[in-house]
Amino acid sequence: MPPPRGCDHACCSEAGLFRAPKSPQQLYEYWWFCLSHVKDYNKQWNYYEGMSESQIEWAIRQDTVWHKPSWPLRGNPFVNLNQRFRFFDEDKQASTNSEQPDDRPTHIIVEERRALHMLNLAPPVSFQDIKKQYKQLAKQHHPDLNSGDDKAEEKLKEINRAYQFLKTHAQDAKKTVKAS
Repeated sequence: MPPPRGCDHACCSEAGLFRAPKSPQQLYEYWWFCLSHVKDYNKQWNYYEGMSESQIEWAIRQDTVWHKPSWPLRGNPFVNLNQRFRFFDEDKQASTNSEQPDDRPTHIIVEERRALHMLNLAPPVSFQDIKKQYKQLAKQHHPDLNSGDDKAEEKLKEINRAYQFLKTHAQDAKKTVKAS
């Protein structure tokens, strides 16, 4: 068994059994101290020393998300959802241009197409058209007009889910457009 490493404190001959980071910039490089010296070192340690108030606030914010990028649960605020979903009339021309690559995530494209298919629509389409088609299909498949038919009720539930998906994403797109 190798002998224990010595304490890194000057003039100390005890075993360095306890590690301490060398500095806030070198958190993964360590000094090795004996118990009494590591206690002294920890009393004097100040991670935020030399930082401004805004730098301290930023460090605390980053610690709350483990230094990973984050955004609201409804999506990345840096992405213009109006461009992704192309719901609105002003995007019809842009979406018909075949030279522009479709940069939307695949799962969103699939969900959007499913929802539009459920409403018998195809992109690009305005939200007013989506709403109009939804109202028409809701009346057509409403259980009161179909004598309590279970198939009509299930179809209405699917239509409602599709409409809610499209409505939610259209509202997010409008908020993103207003913010930018």
